Amino acid sequence: NVGEKYTIKAYVYDAETNTPIKDKDGKPVVITKSVTASSDNGTKNVDINLDAEALGLGGKTIVIYNEVVKDKTGKVVASHNDPTDTDMQIRFPDIATQGVSKNTGIGIEKAKKDVTLVDTVSYKAFEKGKKYTLKTRLYDKTADKYVALSGAESAKETVFKADNTSGSVKVEVTIDASDLENHSLVFYEEVYKGSNVYAKHVNKNAAEQTVRFPKIILAKQAAAAAAS
Repeated sequence: NVGEKYTIKAYVYDAETNTPIKDKDGKPVVITKSVTASSDNGTKNVDINLDAEALGLGGKTIVIYNEVVKDKTGKVVASHNDPTDTDMQIRFPDIATQGVSKNTGIGIEKAKKDVTLVDTVSYKAFEKGKKYTLKTRLYDKTADKYVALSGAESAKETVFKADNTSGSVKVEVTIDASDLENHSLVFYEEVYKGSNVYAKHVNKNAAEQTVRFPKIILAKQAAAAAAS
């Protein structure tokens, strides 16, 4: 009714589990806005400011539920709470990576000419059926530079379609590691949707995406070094 006061409540839910997103105190996140109806029909915007990192929203899809409460009576006069309504959903896509040597199956390899490394990129909160471009780079943490992957190029591109909202993609790169003894290489990954970065994982200190090439000392060499 025109002139009546109402309170709009916006509840933040996890779309997959249909459970409320809670703040650091364990309370459900609820945003309220007081409005006065200027006509029988109309729209009102409710700004929702969330600290996605503090709320742990990475890799999740949230959905906003709404209630309109008439202040005079305290009764809910309208509501919308459909977890499948994509118009009310917001995605927080996230990726994680695991880099290993194809030969050893772990993040350690011998420095030699032809070495194939495998990076498994796991993704969450992607759009099912959509195509994405994964750009892979290898960062030499020891030398502070990128490693060439395709001729003079320092990045390898992989196009994939997300069969589900979560899944994984494997990327293989073969490099000349002859001069990489005592070096550590780190996988950097960026996922593009069109021309925009959709998700990325770039952390030179992440152990799980690092492959090391330690110096190998043979037993005879070690014995000689100890005796000298």
